[in-house]
Amino acid sequence: MKKFCLILLILLVLRAMDLFLTYLYIPDLQAEYNPLVALWGLSWNGFLAAQGAIFIVIAFFAYQFAFLPPVIVAEKNLRFIDFVYCYFNGHLRPWPRRVHTMPKSAKPHLIFNGFMFTSAAMLVSLFAIINNTLLLLGIPAYVHFIENHYRTFIPLMFTACVLASFFLFFIRRYRAYLKGVDHP
Repeated sequence: MKKFCLILLILLVLRAMDLFLTYLYIPDLQAEYNPLVALWGLSWNGFLAAQGAIFIVIAFFAYQFAFLPPVIVAEKNLRFIDFVYCYFNGHLRPWPRRVHTMPKSAKPHLIFNGFMFTSAAMLVSLFAIINNTLLLLGIPAYVHFIENHYRTFIPLMFTACVLASFFLFFIRRYRAYLKGVDHP
């Protein structure tokens, strides 16, 4: 329970820092890159309400990650890609049948998404804090770069955060599997 509360506290602090720095840099939200504002035109009240709702969803999934028992992959000597498949589906199938299979249990997805949402939100928050700090400091090269390339750079950074979260989860689980910690 302490670990779960610590994770939520860290995420809350990171999100609050991001929002505070955003307020310092763009108090009217006119040049905000966040899709909640850029695409939907949310004001500060709507933006804060959306951030609160997103935090609640992330907390739900973080709870699943923290309190559901880990998924055990029983098959031995799997390659990484096969381990990932077995993690979600329970047993290995030939490649042509993998495309058409539906997982029988939601538990692996809840655990995985709990880690993904939490870690990706933390990484995105760290990126946003660094981005906003550099913009507030007015570092000319960075400001020029963001002004000219934000439509490519921001989505790439978000995608990189999601991919990093994916690999962090499965590399950690795969290492435990190789050490025999996950075997029944």
